[in-house]
Amino acid sequence: MLGIIFLGDNMRKITIIIITIGIILGFLIGIYLYNTNQESKNLIISEKEEAKTETKKEDKEVSNQEKLITPNTKIIIKTYYKDCNHIIEESATPADEWINLNEEELSKQANNFTIRKFSPEEVVLYKEENGFCNEHYLLIEKNGYIEVYFLDEKGEMKFMTNIVDIATELLPEKDREELKTGIKVYGKKELNKKIEDFE
Repeated sequence: MLGIIFLGDNMRKITIIIITIGIILGFLIGIYLYNTNQESKNLIISEKEEAKTETKKEDKEVSNQEKLITPNTKIIIKTYYKDCNHIIEESATPADEWINLNEEELSKQANNFTIRKFSPEEVVLYKEENGFCNEHYLLIEKNGYIEVYFLDEKGEMKFMTNIVDIATELLPEKDREELKTGIKVYGKKELNKKIEDFE
């Protein structure tokens, strides 16, 4: 009887020891697996950050390479004339010395312009000038015919042409009166239209 009790006590102790060892081993294995998992995650995050950094560097290099003037870049020059409040827009091809310049380099070369847009496809330059733009004309009656004058940047009249095939005496009275004082016209298109109206 005592032997059975003794055996039962030993079994209980052995069972408790085994369970305790099992718990400790489970706990240690759990910590090991957790640490291994964290290291893997940190490694993946580190690799992703390195990849992002490399991508940013490549993007920066590509964007720096792309933002240069090429022979195919369209140059648009916008000039604002203060006295007439008009903006004249002209298109051009880049000057030879502008090819392969970036925005900063161009701003040094074209220092009397403000760069409004800069891309390999199109560069927009802007400047302001005193005086009138070169799109102002005056139609006036002289010796029975219409004379066309160009108004320069100071607003002074410069003779352009005499339209001898339109006799002012055949025009309506209202047109004749306007031509005596002079009809101001803006733009070549409007000038041609006005002359066609008189024909």
